[in-house]
Amino acid sequence: MIPFILYASFWTGALVWGGNHGDLSLDKMGDLDVIQTNIYQYTVGAIVLSFVTAFIIGLATYLVLYKRNASR
Repeated sequence: MIPFILYASFWTGALVWGGNHGDLSLDKMGDLDVIQTNIYQYTVGAIVLSFVTAFIIGLATYLVLYKRNASR
Protein backbone atom coordinates (compact mmCIF):
# COMPACT_ATOMS: atom_id res chain seq x y z
CA MET A 1 0.00 0.00 0.00
CA ILE A 2 2.90 2.39 0.63
CA PRO A 3 3.65 3.14 -3.05
CA PHE A 4 -0.01 4.02 -3.62
CA ILE A 5 -0.10 6.26 -0.53
CA LEU A 6 3.10 8.00 -1.63
CA TYR A 7 1.68 8.48 -5.12
CA ALA A 8 -1.58 9.86 -3.73
CA SER A 9 0.34 12.21 -1.43
CA PHE A 10 2.49 13.48 -4.30
CA TRP A 11 -0.57 13.95 -6.51
CA THR A 12 -2.51 15.78 -3.77
CA GLY A 13 0.52 17.93 -3.01
CA ALA A 14 0.85 18.79 -6.67
CA LEU A 15 -2.79 19.89 -6.77
CA VAL A 16 -2.58 21.96 -3.57
CA TRP A 17 1.02 23.22 -3.74
CA GLY A 18 1.06 23.70 -7.51
CA GLY A 19 4.08 21.46 -7.77
CA ASN A 20 5.45 19.20 -10.44
CA HIS A 21 2.93 16.90 -12.15
CA GLY A 22 5.32 15.66 -14.82
CA ASP A 23 7.57 13.23 -12.95
CA LEU A 24 4.85 11.59 -10.89
CA SER A 25 4.82 7.96 -11.93
CA LEU A 26 4.16 4.94 -9.78
CA ASP A 27 7.39 3.19 -10.78
CA LYS A 28 9.47 6.13 -9.48
CA MET A 29 7.85 6.12 -6.02
CA GLY A 30 10.47 3.68 -4.67
CA ASP A 31 13.31 6.06 -5.53
CA LEU A 32 14.25 8.20 -2.53
CA ASP A 33 15.73 10.91 -4.77
CA VAL A 34 12.24 11.70 -6.10
CA ILE A 35 10.93 12.00 -2.54
CA GLN A 36 13.85 14.17 -1.40
CA THR A 37 13.50 16.48 -4.39
CA ASN A 38 9.77 17.03 -3.80
CA ILE A 39 9.61 16.76 -0.01
CA TYR A 40 7.46 19.88 0.48
CA GLN A 41 4.99 18.77 -2.16
CA TYR A 42 4.81 15.32 -0.53
CA THR A 43 4.41 16.76 2.99
CA VAL A 44 1.61 19.13 2.01
CA GLY A 45 -0.09 16.34 0.07
CA ALA A 46 0.21 13.88 2.94
CA ILE A 47 -1.28 16.35 5.43
CA VAL A 48 -4.18 17.30 3.15
CA LEU A 49 -4.80 13.67 2.17
CA SER A 50 -4.85 12.57 5.81
CA PHE A 51 -7.33 15.28 6.80
CA VAL A 52 -9.63 14.51 3.86
CA THR A 53 -9.45 10.75 4.49
CA ALA A 54 -10.09 11.18 8.22
CA PHE A 55 -13.08 13.43 7.50
CA ILE A 56 -14.62 11.00 5.00
CA ILE A 57 -14.10 7.95 7.22
CA GLY A 58 -15.32 9.84 10.29
CA LEU A 59 -18.45 11.02 8.49
CA ALA A 60 -19.16 7.53 7.16
CA THR A 61 -18.74 6.04 10.64
CA TYR A 62 -21.03 8.66 12.15
CA LEU A 63 -23.72 8.01 9.54
CA VAL A 64 -23.55 4.23 10.00
CA LEU A 65 -23.75 4.51 13.78
CA TYR A 66 -26.54 7.08 13.56
CA LYS A 67 -28.61 4.84 11.27
CA ARG A 68 -27.91 1.85 13.48
CA ASN A 69 -29.00 3.72 16.60
CA ALA A 70 -32.10 5.14 14.88
CA SER A 71 -33.26 1.68 13.81
CA ARG A 72 -33.44 0.46 17.40
